[in-house]
Amino acid sequence: MSLEYLPNIGGADQERLSILAEVYDEGSQNFLSKNLPKNTKRLLDIGCGHGQMAFWLSKNYPKCHILGIDSSQEQVDICNELSKQYNTNNVAFKLHNIADNELEEDKFDVVYIRFLLMHVRNWDACLNNILKSCKQGALILIEEPGFPYECWPKDNEYFQRANDLVKQMADIASLNYDCFPKLWQKVQELNVNIKNVQFNMPALVTERQKSFPFISFEQIREPLISAGVTNDQEFTTLISKIRELVKDPNYIMGSWRMMQLAIQKK
Repeated sequence: MSLEYLPNIGGADQERLSILAEVYDEGSQNFLSKNLPKNTKRLLDIGCGHGQMAFWLSKNYPKCHILGIDSSQEQVDICNELSKQYNTNNVAFKLHNIADNELEEDKFDVVYIRFLLMHVRNWDACLNNILKSCKQGALILIEEPGFPYECWPKDNEYFQRANDLVKQMADIASLNYDCFPKLWQKVQELNVNIKNVQFNMPALVTERQKSFPFISFEQIREPLISAGVTNDQEFTTLISKIRELVKDPNYIMGSWRMMQLAIQKK
């Protein structure tokens, strides 16, 4: 398997993904509204998570059929339950790992990915499978992050240490949490036209928003300790110190920057 998802999944990750939606969804919605054609008929949402963007697309593009796929059955189950609650009739969800295989369905007019490639080891295979899953001339809308998190004032050694540990963990797992350099290089190698590129970096100001990097870091405790890059004592200290930052109104944080790309398959 070429996908390595280090955070929690399913119900164990509902709080983090809820905060992620609060922080990022407005920027993602603006990006999609600007670049997604109103006459889109079939859209594939890859790595749909708990369906936040799939349900938004369903509501705002009622004539479009949306298929959300995820490599986790727990995520798909949550999406299907929410779909019943929302009584949606133009969105469906399916278990599928695009990092390993193309989707053998009717080809799609638009493919959307957000926070996907950062969890993928083999980008070439994944991107080729994405291209095979869409029509010629299809639009591929990509949102991927640049690492690290920021913190102001920039004088906190514990926050910086947490960033360093996450980077080490990504290197050990052969993942690219800082997607910008590789992503920009890869899209120029693909058989695509680059239609639009922009950046988005939401500020984390409220205590709830600032808890996003804290929760994300806390969830990878076991992988970090198992990899030998930290120990239980240091991690416990870091969590305590970062929790203080979350509660301190004198600190603000910057979420991961997002590169937002609109590319078109030739």
